[in-house]
Amino acid sequence: MIIAYVLAGELASGTSYQEAFAAHERVARSLVESNQDLVSEGRTTMMPRTEGEIEARNAILRGERGADLADLNVRSANRVYSSIDLPNN
Repeated sequence: MIIAYVLAGELASGTSYQEAFAAHERVARSLVESNQDLVSEGRTTMMPRTEGEIEARNAILRGERGADLADLNVRSANRVYSSIDLPNN
């Protein structure tokens, strides 16, 4: 959604579509790369390797009190999503 928002804004800017796509690439590249890096870090959540990781994941999914994503060694994606400055269109 964020990337589509950026592209829509660039296309609406009145420049040529070639310039809009180039501007979109400059704005969105770091966000895309950061998101791709999260895939390997989130592996523990989707495919736990140890009994402890399975128990931690299941506790989080059950909403158990005190269950925390930190138990799975997964860093927050908030840093990635807040790393892009969205233009006001």
